Amino acid sequence: MTVALRALLQEVIDYAGLFPPARLSLPEAIGNFSKYHCGEHAWMLRHFILPAERLLELGDFKEPLATGQPWTFSVLAGRGQEMSQWTATLHEDLRFVATFTEHPIARSSVAALEIALPEDCPGDGAALEHLIGQLLDELAVAGFGNTRLFIEAGRKSARSTLVEILGRFGAANRMIGYKLRTGGISGEAFPSQVELAETISLCESLQIPWKATAGLHHALPHDCKELGVTMQGFLNLLTSVVLLHSGQIQSEIIGNLLVDREASHFSISETHLHWLEMRANLSQIEAGRGRFLSFGSCSFTEPLADLAALGWMEELSR
Repeated sequence: MTVALRALLQEVIDYAGLFPPARLSLPEAIGNFSKYHCGEHAWMLRHFILPAERLLELGDFKEPLATGQPWTFSVLAGRGQEMSQWTATLHEDLRFVATFTEHPIARSSVAALEIALPEDCPGDGAALEHLIGQLLDELAVAGFGNTRLFIEAGRKSARSTLVEILGRFGAANRMIGYKLRTGGISGEAFPSQVELAETISLCESLQIPWKATAGLHHALPHDCKELGVTMQGFLNLLTSVVLLHSGQIQSEIIGNLLVDREASHFSISETHLHWLEMRANLSQIEAGRGRFLSFGSCSFTEPLADLAALGWMEELSR
């Protein structure tokens, strides 16, 4: 493994084994994470993703949570498609998080909150900005003002508006970030390369940290015949972010990079990441990863298997 590869993939995967398509039980997901967390590729793991309402169930898993380095959780808060339901569940979820924070299991902690806005959230920019402001105020009052926060748009049409709003709030609070859904159980959940390129460019121009979730199991783009969509490649995404952030490519080139399935166009040396004739050095890779923090995946083995097939690293033993 090279120094550049480690910089590119350091803490890049948030383990989401509870969610589809894996849909593991909590004991199964905890067991997997415990194994990965103590394994040779543990450096690639970031957080265990868990809904807030399930935090208190962790009391049944004190032994695995005490193994290895302290476990960190990225917690999903706020449920429901309608504002009235979402508001009520958000308050409830924050109480779950506060209770866990006061009485953590082993040495574990809540490192991040992920909040998806409801589908009927305000579409008007001013109204949406007011809602985000209220949310941030409520989080601060609840004691989570310094907790890493990712906010997801409730519907596709609100994505760009939300990113622009987060850019304004993020200018004063760099703990605020954007969450993009890059997959799911239906074809509609997968953004096109054009939509993904727009998000990468917008987050870069507004200097917003962001993460993605779902649909990024493969290193390079992959056709999913079952859903009739193209799944994005996490290697393409990471390379795009790094090269754009370092000024090696312009926004209009991102689309070409995202659709590139030719493995020979990508390479990693001891100190550089390469795509075609362009390359980023170690400091540029690290800076790019400061923009894109992680992606949620219900599998840890599939991304590693793809990297092993490319000859970039050894596959995780199952």
